[in-house]
Amino acid sequence: MQKNIVKKGLAFTIIILFIFMNINSLTAIDNVKKSSMPVYDGNTLYVGGGGPGNYTRIQDAIDNASIGDKIYVYDDASPYLEQLTINTTLTLIGENQTTTIINSTAEEYYTIITINADSVNLSYFTIILNGGPGVEVLANHTLLSNLVMRSGIHGWSGTGIKLYKTHDTVITDSLISNAQIAILLTDATYTTIIRNLIYDPGLNGIIVYSSDNLIDENVIIGNLDLYTQPVGIYCSGSQNTISRNIINAMVGNATDGLSLFGGVDNIIEGNALYNTGFTQYKSEANHFTNNTVNSKPLVFLVDQSDGIINNAGQVILVNCTRMVIEDLALSNTRYGIQLTSTTNSVIQRCIISSCWYGAYLDTSQENLIQNNTIFNCDYGLYINRGGSNIVENNNITGSCYEGLLISSHNTQASHNLIDSCNVGITVSSCQHSIVTRNTIQHCLWGVYLELATATTIKQNNILNTKLYACFHNAILNLWIGNYWGRSKVLPKIIPGMILIYKHPDPFHYKTIFIPWINVDWHPAIKPFDISIKE
Repeated sequence: MQKNIVKKGLAFTIIILFIFMNINSLTAIDNVKKSSMPVYDGNTLYVGGGGPGNYTRIQDAIDNASIGDKIYVYDDASPYLEQLTINTTLTLIGENQTTTIINSTAEEYYTIITINADSVNLSYFTIILNGGPGVEVLANHTLLSNLVMRSGIHGWSGTGIKLYKTHDTVITDSLISNAQIAILLTDATYTTIIRNLIYDPGLNGIIVYSSDNLIDENVIIGNLDLYTQPVGIYCSGSQNTISRNIINAMVGNATDGLSLFGGVDNIIEGNALYNTGFTQYKSEANHFTNNTVNSKPLVFLVDQSDGIINNAGQVILVNCTRMVIEDLALSNTRYGIQLTSTTNSVIQRCIISSCWYGAYLDTSQENLIQNNTIFNCDYGLYINRGGSNIVENNNITGSCYEGLLISSHNTQASHNLIDSCNVGITVSSCQHSIVTRNTIQHCLWGVYLELATATTIKQNNILNTKLYACFHNAILNLWIGNYWGRSKVLPKIIPGMILIYKHPDPFHYKTIFIPWINVDWHPAIKPFDISIKE
């Protein structure tokens, strides 16, 4: 099945690439900032070919060029085994973007082309990456167009294009494949990245540690196997516009299609994410319009109340209250549903699959999560900090970490079915939670308590698990009348460990593990009939 998906993805990529390679470069240039484009009006120097006086090395032509000259490179002598440094304003053009090849013979991780002069135009070359940047730009008003960059090794290699402390650079109509990072901006402003195809990045397609840039109409196709997870665009800056990009994670386990880390007044508009989703950290002060996840709206709301969300591909709520999220089918994102500092809201009747977190609540209180089906997520439900949330009547299966992870005070979990997870229910770093009338079955661990205090584990069915329950540094917890997989007359012993740190002086400490037990004094003799609570 996975191979079929990849084959379909490759076919789609070939079609995109065919269209992409035939884009008219003049049309491309019409839509970028004219002020960024170098204009050559000097002499033309030739490299390769059979003409008299032609250079055999590109660097020799660069060294002999004057400001405003054009260097035309024939493809008959490819590959050109050189590292290039451009210290003069000029235009460097290859005969054909796929057959005019520059492949450095230098040691791994060296930059292939370094641009130190303003107003340089580089286009129509294939650049083979060897671990370092393909093109590093340290100047302004650079135009990079119609380039092909690809790894020179089996797997991912290097950074395609790296910009550092530049302004008014244009990167357009280029193909970058199998780079660790396709395009990296650091302290670069007024950059335009438009209509590029980025194929199978190892870490990320475009990373922006900068402000006031435009990233528009790019296609990023990644995540072709189970080991490449982040894809797409990562932005940590302000006043950037990220618009009309298509980001497709082929296998579908990608964590971050589009990530925003802080910043203000970024415009995130008209982006389409497939088999991946959006992640954010303190990014509320930005503008989101018409973005989609798996062909359904990305819903990102801040300071909203009394709303109903029943059409979405991903839901993120920040500082909201009295919201209802219902009847959604969500898949292949880091967070299917994410609530931050949100209160008195309801998540109900949703089907969530193949996400890292089916639903994730952080610093959120008095919310109700009920009647949802969550399967094949790393974490089914994760309730972090906050308090007084209710989790009931949910069906959680196939989580490779926790089915339900409670790290929130006074949380109540009841009438849930948790099946075939690594850990059925974990209660961690919280107080006064109640876990009752749940069925936990076919898990590696049934119930695990860590740094939990005054938790009540009562009348649950814990069936067919390798380790029914255990605890670590958890105190004053009550185990009452649970069914432990078979009829028991004698009390059930729950093994655990108390960890003590001994500090003989400020610079040394010892860790002492003390075996400990909890006891369910009156275990059930038959399983409970736990039905859906009305």
